[in-house]
Amino acid sequence: MSTCEARVRPMIRSTRQLALTFAFAVGMSALVAGPAQASPAFPSVVQKEYDMPCPPSCTLCHATDPGQAGNFIKPFALSAVVPRAGGGLAGDESKLEVALEKIKTEMPRVDTDKDGTPDSDELSEGNDPNKPGDERLCGPAYGCGAHIAKAPAKNGGAWVLAVTAAALVTFGFRRRSS
Repeated sequence: MSTCEARVRPMIRSTRQLALTFAFAVGMSALVAGPAQASPAFPSVVQKEYDMPCPPSCTLCHATDPGQAGNFIKPFALSAVVPRAGGGLAGDESKLEVALEKIKTEMPRVDTDKDGTPDSDELSEGNDPNKPGDERLCGPAYGCGAHIAKAPAKNGGAWVLAVTAAALVTFGFRRRSS
C-alpha cells in the first residue's frame, strides 16, 4: 500500500461514518415530524358557526382524530364543505367560514346523510351529519358542565435528539481514536 493510499483510506472511512450519522439523524427526525394535520382551530370555527354545545371532533371531516391531510374523507367534508369552499381548505379558516355559512343558508338545505334533517340543524344539536339519526359528536357530559378533556400532546422529539447526540458522540470518539 502506498503512502497516499494510507492517508486516503481513513478519510474515506470517516466520511462514510459521517454520512451514516447524517442519514440516521434525518431518518429519525422524519419519524417524529409526522404528517400534516388540519388546523386545530377548525373545530372551534364549526362550533361557533352552528352554536354547537361542544367543538366537534376532527372525525366530523377526517378518518382519525387528530385529522390529517390524507384522511379528509368523510361525506360531510367532501360533498358539503369542499364544494362550497371552492376547493381544498389548506388551513384557511375564512374559506371554512364561507362554506359553513353557505351550508346553513343555501336552499335546498344541505343534508349529507339524507335523513331529512339538514346538516346545519344536526350540527346545531351536536349530531353528526355523516350518519343518519342522532349520532352525537359531543361526548356524554356527567354532572354540572362536565366535559371530556383531550389528552395532552406527546412530544417524541426529545428521544430523537438524545439518540442523535449519542450517535454523534459515539462516532466522534471512534473517529478520534483511529
